[in-house]
Amino acid sequence: MIPANNNLTTKQIADASKPIIRRIVSKEIKSAANKKPDIFVINPNTPLYNDMLELKNRKKKNASILSCQRGLE
Repeated sequence: MIPANNNLTTKQIADASKPIIRRIVSKEIKSAANKKPDIFVINPNTPLYNDMLELKNRKKKNASILSCQRGLE
């Protein structure tokens, strides 16, 4: 959380902005990739590749958890 004053540092602004920027960029990339899957290739040695891989793994994990929960209902 950012303190409510006018003396914000660049680091505070950057840290507060990271989650929303990542969400927006991820959504835009997913949208572009769905429209045209061969639009680009991400180098495996980049932070973006790692972020996308993490999102993919989270999605799989959440899907597994949800299917297990549905089986308990």
